[in-house]
Amino acid sequence: MKYFAYGMNTNLAEMASRCPGAVNLGPAQIEGYEFVFRTHADIAAKKDAVCQGVLWEIDDDNLDALDMLEGYPTYYTRFSVAVTTETSTTVALVYQMNNQQSVKMPYISYLDMVTEGYQENNISCDQLEQALLQIDLAYD
Repeated sequence: MKYFAYGMNTNLAEMASRCPGAVNLGPAQIEGYEFVFRTHADIAAKKDAVCQGVLWEIDDDNLDALDMLEGYPTYYTRFSVAVTTETSTTVALVYQMNNQQSVKMPYISYLDMVTEGYQENNISCDQLEQALLQIDLAYD
């Protein structure tokens, strides 16, 4: 099955440690969602928005590991979305926080891990910067 990651699971070492055998299918994006920080990475429904990330091929054991990591179904829920790569569109699972109320600053170590994942996968860090700017504006 396919899984779309946009936060710490874009990081190659993190995914290798928690989801052995997962196959990185490369950069991808989902439409109709924007990337936000609520301490952890999240997506928020927003018309005309695009969220960049990484598409993975995972198995049932990987899904179980991700469910545990993401606190599914209490902290994050998951559902299927259309995911576009450079060459095709497919359906993949994605996680979204249940509490969509406010944006919050991530821990520096978490932000560094996500940034490293973006760089490893040649994904622009623009959406990370935009998410951080939203937090600054929310607290001004």
